[in-house]
This record gives sequence, C-alpha cells and structure tokens, in this order.
Amino acid sequence: MKTCSACQKAKQNDEFYSDKRGKDGYTSSCKACTKERARLWKAANPDRAKATLRAIYERRRQDYIDRAAAWAEANRGRRREIVNAWSGRNADKRAAYAITRRERMKEEDADALRAVWRGNSARFRLRRPGRVAEILAETRRRAYAEKPDVMRMKARMAGAIRRARKRAATVEPVDFITVIERHGMRCHLCGDEIKRGDLHFDHVVPLSKGGSHSTDNIKPSHSRCNLVKGAKLLPEIIEA
Repeated sequence: MKTCSACQKAKQNDEFYSDKRGKDGYTSSCKACTKERARLWKAANPDRAKATLRAIYERRRQDYIDRAAAWAEANRGRRREIVNAWSGRNADKRAAYAITRRERMKEEDADALRAVWRGNSARFRLRRPGRVAEILAETRRRAYAEKPDVMRMKARMAGAIRRARKRAATVEPVDFITVIERHGMRCHLCGDEIKRGDLHFDHVVPLSKGGSHSTDNIKPSHSRCNLVKGAKLLPEIIEA
C-alpha cells in the first residue's frame, strides 16, 4: 500500500507509475491524479504540450515507425478498419494530407513517389478491374465534355507518339506550353493567326522521314494547313 501525495488516499502499488527515482520505485502521486494533472496542464498550455509531444516523437521517431509497421503487419484487417473509419470521418484532412505528402515526396524523392503511385494503382487494378474501367470511361467522357479541343489534341499527340515509336524515331517529353510561348499562336506554314479550336501541332520534319517527336521539331499550325502538308517537308510544299 502507498499513500498518494495528491489525493492523500491509500492505494495499491499497481495504481502508481514505476519511477526509478522514487524511494520505493514508484511515483509519489497515483495514476489517476497524475493523468488529471497532465490533462489540466495540457489544457492550460496547448502550444507547449504540442511542442513537447513533437520533440518526444522526433527523438523516438524510428522506434515509433518500426513499432507501427510491426503492428500493422500483424493486424492488417484491424488497421484497414481503423483507416477506413478515420477516412470517412475526416475526408478533408485525408485529402490535405495526401496533397502535402505528395508534394513533400516530389521534393525529397520523386522516384519513391512514382513507385508508390505504381504500387497503389496496380493493387487497385487487381482488386477492382471493373471499377477501373468505369473510372477511366467516366474521366474520358467528362474531359471531352469540358475540354474537347484539349482532348482531341492529346489524342492526336498520342497517335503521333505511337507512330514515332513504331518507326524507332526519337521520342522526348514535349512541353506544348513552351512550343506556344516560343512560336506564338501563328501558323508556321501560312503565317496567319490561329484561332482557338483550330490549333494543331505539326512535326516540321515528318516522323515518316526521320523526324523526332520533340519540342524542337514541333510548331503550331492550322488544322487544314497541317492536313494539307501531311508527310511532306517544307521545301516539297514550296515547290508544289
């Protein structure tokens, strides 16, 4: 038995926290009083309480991570239930956390972020192949309804990339914003201004004649001018 220094009640030793600094190996106040004192202090000092908890976490971070990973591995079903329940109650927080984590990983380790995306996508496709098809179809329909010009342009560029790869041509990531900034909204074939909805991107040296799918080989053009040019080189058009 031991008397609590706070509430002055005699209690069993197991109602006190262990403390090597105590004469008898226990804290002077019981667990209930210690918890109440901590609660009152946190309520009166919220900022200091958060800072203290953060400092403790940073000191023991790897230990916490290892313990959490071990528990999650041993309790997969329970962990999924907890995560789903929390996500349902905190949809906004989950979305904000996902964005923050993604941005941090972009800065720290882009390769790790891509690996996470690939892993998540692969698992989802395996578990729900039908739902994946529905999502892709709905996303495509919405995109065509909201931005038909952009989607048609993407489809044309995707076709160009496929043709370039079939011909073993050079295929590089193309920044079409850079192409517009570099050449403006003016057709490089006829020289006239290009109106919205009539924009095509032409491979100056056609893919069929060894041209590359790259920013340096792509220029803006009218849709009609691009179709008339076809797979010809500029000198061939001038001669014709």
